[in-house]
Amino acid sequence: MLKTLFRSRVFGNTAIYTLANVLNGAIPFLLLPVLTRVFTPEEYGLVTLISLLISILGAFTGLSIHGAVSVNFFNKSIDHPRFVGSCVQILIGSTSLTLLVAYLFSNQISHFFHIPKNWLLIATVASAAQFIINIRLTLWQVKEKALHYSVAQVSQTVFNISLSLALVFWLFLGWEGRALGIVLSSLFFCFLALLSMHNDKAIIWQGDRLYTKKALLFGVPLIPHVIGGLVMAMSDRFFIAKLLDTSQVGIFTVALQVSLIINFIVDGLLKSYSPELMRQLQTNNETEKLGIVKKTYLIFGFLFLISSIYIFALPLVLPFIVGDKFNASITYVPWLVYAGMFSGLYYLVGLYIVFVGKTHLLSIITLTVSLIHCVLLYVLINVNGLIGAAQAALISSVLMFVFTWLFSSHVYPMKWLYFVPARVNHE
Repeated sequence: MLKTLFRSRVFGNTAIYTLANVLNGAIPFLLLPVLTRVFTPEEYGLVTLISLLISILGAFTGLSIHGAVSVNFFNKSIDHPRFVGSCVQILIGSTSLTLLVAYLFSNQISHFFHIPKNWLLIATVASAAQFIINIRLTLWQVKEKALHYSVAQVSQTVFNISLSLALVFWLFLGWEGRALGIVLSSLFFCFLALLSMHNDKAIIWQGDRLYTKKALLFGVPLIPHVIGGLVMAMSDRFFIAKLLDTSQVGIFTVALQVSLIINFIVDGLLKSYSPELMRQLQTNNETEKLGIVKKTYLIFGFLFLISSIYIFALPLVLPFIVGDKFNASITYVPWLVYAGMFSGLYYLVGLYIVFVGKTHLLSIITLTVSLIHCVLLYVLINVNGLIGAAQAALISSVLMFVFTWLFSSHVYPMKWLYFVPARVNHE
């Protein structure tokens, strides 16, 4: 089975997705030496906050409905292009409502995020544009067109960076040039995504009330899940800054960036494997379900092996990656690498919950663990210092994985314990 896995399309697509993730992460990273010399810390912070706001607003404009597009792709009873059209109609309504709320509460939101009020509406539109892009990428993913997906993803990043540099250095727009580069690239690729879906006949603009209801029942319960995920992603640096100091934030951030290579591999594997899993689950065949379980355990072992090898080899190459002042980051990388691995395993077992449409369970798990994560950060940083933040990340990732696996086993039973001999009743 291991040979089959490595020779399969899944393995080839994983390599493509992983390479695209590495390129996507490397391009902005290479821009850091330039922008950090042009912007003040306050200006760079504004760009970061606007990017963060776009992600947060995406939970309300997009409602994570691109996941419904993926889940229902293999449902033969659904007119999928019309389903996509229904999702776009939902986007129009949810974006309009979000714009209204952003306008009415602009003073409060602006004060909370420390960004100019006019950028609230711009960020809302950008988050809606990214939703359209996500649908286009999702359709390529479920059709196993990894190259199309990856080229589009990297092209958007290259266009984003190139446009930002032009606006900053040619038009002298400062930090707003970088922020505009993010927004305008999303709008441009949103137009390309709509054109591409129209040409591929992947969308019918006339929606359907039943499809709209089905998509909303999938996406709305995921809003707390997305927000909880953002809390999990952001809170560590907030607690470090409050409980330690900003220099420790810098060291921890470098450790996070160094550990991201595992996240790229995990993400690439999941993007490649999830369409095959969704297709097999549709058949509800017991033999195939046993094969899925065995393949899942192989993926578990593969990710653990890759993570361990990376941790072992990292001390040999870290001096070439970061400066001497950041060598201390190596202490925290093993915790963060395994945390990234368990986050990937969480997404893998969470696909069963997504498949049956009980996405509210993911929200319950994410919100619960995000609260536990905040408590762990406060306690462990006070007790163990900076390494406590890394320990909290690993513990929280393990909890996410375990809780999600237990819930997924309940809503979609699989033969996870097939290797345990069945008890024989001799009565």
